[in-house]
Amino acid sequence: MTASPVPARGPDGADSNGTGLADLAHDLQNALAAVKGHAEIVRLRLAAVPAADRTRLDRPLDAIVDAVDQALAVLAALAPEKPYYRRPPRPPAS
Repeated sequence: MTASPVPARGPDGADSNGTGLADLAHDLQNALAAVKGHAEIVRLRLAAVPAADRTRLDRPLDAIVDAVDQALAVLAALAPEKPYYRRPPRPPAS
């Protein structure tokens, strides 16, 4: 991943539009990536679980991943200059 340019800062440390939104969006993106990553790890570990239980547990994991993707889409609208907020493709269903 290539580093994106750091937004211009004013004397008060706010980004160029004065809101600090870029920093907030960045921090939220990091937290959301961790949540989504843990959900995906749990999904991989479910491969060893019996099919009936796996089906029951897949639904909440799908809800977590969908909620994170929706939040990332909101961040993309707030900070469109940050390409890493774009909604990633869903992994193929197993």
